[in-house]
Amino acid sequence: MEARIKAFNLKEEKMMSKVNLASLREQKLYLDMEACKLKEKKMQAKIRGLKMKEEIRSLKKQQQKSRIVSILIFLLVVVLIGLVTKDMPIVLGKKGILQLV
Repeated sequence: MEARIKAFNLKEEKMMSKVNLASLREQKLYLDMEACKLKEKKMQAKIRGLKMKEEIRSLKKQQQKSRIVSILIFLLVVVLIGLVTKDMPIVLGKKGILQLV
């Protein structure tokens, strides 16, 4: 009788061990899933960062183009002023500013 009780207790312990093992596996799967979610968020953040860098580069290029256009417009205005006032030569002033003489 005592042997049967011990055998029953051993079977019960074995079943509890299996239940605990299954529970631990379930927890591991949950943690793996959470880790994957965090990796996905990290990758999305990297993608957003790269998009922002690309946008900054684009804005810098646009700003450069805008400066070039402004300089060209300024030079065009200077040339037009020179054409209108042919008898008045245009020279650089003290501060490097074009002045009519």
